[in-house]
Amino acid sequence: MNYNFIKFTTAVPAAGGNAEAAFDAAIGLGVIQVQDNAEFLASLYDSSRGEMVLFTVDSGGDTAINTGDDIDVIGTVAMTYDDYLAFNGSNISFV
Repeated sequence: MNYNFIKFTTAVPAAGGNAEAAFDAAIGLGVIQVQDNAEFLASLYDSSRGEMVLFTVDSGGDTAINTGDDIDVIGTVAMTYDDYLAFNGSNISFV
């Protein structure tokens, strides 16, 4: 599959502002298969701060995104969880 945007819909707390731990909690035991080693734009909802976290995730040298993969936070946007659930790829312009 070819992804432009990966959205995790389970709200997770980013305890102490630790985005890596929040990503690990959001993906849990899940695995997202990708075509090649690359970075992808993704988001999760931080329930402890009430904000969307936008980040890139690197598949870690293989063709799967899973727990422990490297992420880099791009930014955060304060919003409710309902607003986050309504947010989707059409709200983003890839240029």
